[in-house]
Amino acid sequence: MKKVMTAIVGCSVIIFLIFQTNVIELFTIILTIDLRFLIVAMLFYIMINLVQAARIKVVLLSQGYKNISTLKIFWIHMAGNLMGDATPGRTGYLSIVSVR
Repeated sequence: MKKVMTAIVGCSVIIFLIFQTNVIELFTIILTIDLRFLIVAMLFYIMINLVQAARIKVVLLSQGYKNISTLKIFWIHMAGNLMGDATPGRTGYLSIVSVR
């Protein structure tokens, strides 16, 4: 029940933000993006996050956690990034402890 409420609140905040912006202008700008640059930027973003996940995996291995997959660590890292973007001082990144 708690996850459902969290999802509802999150979706309603996103919908509210979309309606507060000029959606037509936003889509016009998005459609004028050069796809080559967008693809390169996305690849580098994914690579940076994979390196960060590998760093977290090294730290966890040194702490004795050997059963955690790299993919799971990657998704936990990404969840922490999202939470960090929405909280002051990036304190949301500390939420990676509670993500399983």
